[in-house]
Amino acid sequence: MARFRRKSCVTLTALALLIFVIAVVLKTLIPDDNGAVDSFGVAAFAQKGHGEEQRLQQNRVDFEIHTRAADVMTRKAPEEKELVLESEADAFPPPNYNIHIFYYIWYGNPQFDGQYIHWNHPLLPHWDPKVAAGYPKGRHEPPDDIGANFYPALGAYSSRDPSVIEAHMQQLRTAAIGVLAVSWYPPGKEDDNGKPVDDIMPLILEVADKYQVKVVFHIEPYKGRDDTSMLENIKYIVEKYGDHPAFYRYRSRTGKLLPLFYIYDSYLQSADIWAQMLKTTGKRSIRNTPYDGIFIALLVEEKHKKEIVAAGFDGPGYIDISVRPWNAQNTRNRINGRYYETSFSAAVETRPRIISVTSFNEWHEGTQIEAAIPKTGGRMAYLDYLPHKPTAYLEITRKWAKRFTEQLEKWLE
Repeated sequence: MARFRRKSCVTLTALALLIFVIAVVLKTLIPDDNGAVDSFGVAAFAQKGHGEEQRLQQNRVDFEIHTRAADVMTRKAPEEKELVLESEADAFPPPNYNIHIFYYIWYGNPQFDGQYIHWNHPLLPHWDPKVAAGYPKGRHEPPDDIGANFYPALGAYSSRDPSVIEAHMQQLRTAAIGVLAVSWYPPGKEDDNGKPVDDIMPLILEVADKYQVKVVFHIEPYKGRDDTSMLENIKYIVEKYGDHPAFYRYRSRTGKLLPLFYIYDSYLQSADIWAQMLKTTGKRSIRNTPYDGIFIALLVEEKHKKEIVAAGFDGPGYIDISVRPWNAQNTRNRINGRYYETSFSAAVETRPRIISVTSFNEWHEGTQIEAAIPKTGGRMAYLDYLPHKPTAYLEITRKWAKRFTEQLEKWLE
């Protein structure tokens, strides 16, 4: 994601935004011998591995997405107010723990949070006043007018709503996704438009475990972040959440089960600062301690490759193209799902160990695969997944997750 992802916004212009799938390359850039991971992360969950039954014990697996949005449709959509997702063979497909997806818990509404959070995202101005003058200003006004180009089937929901978390986990399992990369700030910290989210993590972990989904932490940038504060963050996460059965660990070549962390905007700190924590020679080295892990940096520019090596990261993370209303050259049309399928296919062809998907529910950027519905209201007519179902991108993901699993098995042979 680009640096200004947190400040992306939506205008009256209908933009078909990007879904970008990137293969994560683990332990290929690090010059130190820090217990590099094995070829694939299959063995990390031996008790629930690929050779065992991966189905939830339930009488029916079709689940309902209760459409809480106002029923104002301008194009043909399912007549039912409850959208039904069906899983093949009367069960969810097995979760693929080699597919991670970025997940955001910064959304709020009056029922659970006393106010709308993030759905009322402001329209941010261009840095050049002359350019900014040609674009609208102000803030979105939920529930009909939200800061997104698509409209969620669950409406302007709260990330604190247990029923929403339940529905999300069902969607993830239907898509065969095994690992949730949760956007996280340390206790007491939040993004520019949100509220602290750490207190939501226990709920996320509990519901994820119910659906055999694993959770990793996607650590966001915050004021004062450096190697010292990051070390404290890692210790906090491992000590508070590390024993939870839904906490994701990846098996290294040495047999160690290590937690994995995505570090957003890692380039904001210099390689020298990161090296103090991530290199075995660093003054505050985390390597070969109870807090060691797999640390994935953000790769935005070509020059960041050398910096990632020098910093001691275990690999580059993902890349996506962010969009501001005045930045239309970065828009990517979904082409009724073909763009997403092409990206996923390209990722699989690289023979990755893990594929990270951006995103499940980053609605501001339009990269979501979460179920969306046709709707008008507020300032704009929303984009949608027509002529496909609201669950189209979940089904595409499930198809490619299966193919990825088949390819992994071939590569292991």
